[in-house]
Amino acid sequence: MTVERRIIIGLDDIKAVSFECAKCPFKITMSPDNVADIPAHCANGHDWIIGDNVPMLFPLPQAFVNSFEKLRSVVAQGTMGFRILLEIAEP
Repeated sequence: MTVERRIIIGLDDIKAVSFECAKCPFKITMSPDNVADIPAHCANGHDWIIGDNVPMLFPLPQAFVNSFEKLRSVVAQGTMGFRILLEIAEP
């Protein structure tokens, strides 16, 4: 018999949002309540915008992290009749 465990977190459980370079160990971490613009490259100079169509797609991750701050504010006000929960596999 296989046992699978999952971890469920709410938006209020998220303490930080990190962006890690795919080519080096550089990582930048921000509060989910104050996410600044995602840099176009890491501190070591590796571009985070690659290819011709990526500049059009780059606003998507920015919008994703910006939604944390807005959603957490709405959740804190208690004006939604539901909670947003994220389920992840246990590490």
